[in-house]
Amino acid sequence: MSNLKFLRTVSVDTFKREKGISKLDIMKSDTSGKFFFVYGNDSGAVSASFNPSTCDKPMVSKVKVEGSEEEPFYLLHNKSEVKASHVASF
Repeated sequence: MSNLKFLRTVSVDTFKREKGISKLDIMKSDTSGKFFFVYGNDSGAVSASFNPSTCDKPMVSKVKVEGSEEEPFYLLHNKSEVKASHVASF
């Protein structure tokens, strides 16, 4: 996830509420073995290090590949995958 710019991160519950959906379905491609998630008629990516049995704080982030002209996309990941240092509180 090093080349991704995180634009916004929310809990799965917040994401579902904002999208007006009741659940996210996590799917695994039979051909590639990669995970993706489906919500309503849309889909998003799932972190390559995602493990459904150990994901204790699932988050959804809107991300963009740095240096790319690709559109931002949603990424499901565990909260601990986002590395950040607290710098201030107001």
